[in-house]
Amino acid sequence: MIKEFVFSFICTVGFSVIFHTPKKYLAVTGLCGAVAWTLYKYVFLMGGSIITSNFIGAFGMAVLSEILSRICNKPATFFIIPGIIPLVPGYAVYYTMFSLINNDYDKFAQMGADTAKVALAIACGIIVASSIGRVILVMRGHKVNMRM
Repeated sequence: MIKEFVFSFICTVGFSVIFHTPKKYLAVTGLCGAVAWTLYKYVFLMGGSIITSNFIGAFGMAVLSEILSRICNKPATFFIIPGIIPLVPGYAVYYTMFSLINNDYDKFAQMGADTAKVALAIACGIIVASSIGRVILVMRGHKVNMRM
């Protein structure tokens, strides 16, 4: 598990460089991605489904991003976008498109549905954490921008 933590940290830092993250925040964004992957892997190894594992990984990473956004005075998306990179189901998207191109529509439908569920779980984890963060800020008396 430690090796995977390190590799997901390095992966996230690599994408943070591509996204032009300032050097002083590279370690922090790397930590977000490593936490996301470690939570995902832990829940999965404990018997959780891929959907649940992705939700918990994204939720934990988003909570960490909300905390870091207050500490570093940056928007939470600054940490969320690189932080979800280890969770993105790139393999599944590739094979979904591969099945479509090869006219294997049954496999395309199955893999497409599974990939959409994973993407939805990641999005829901981020939304729930961000919503909880906003509720906490409002309860503490902070002014929160509620624009949609």
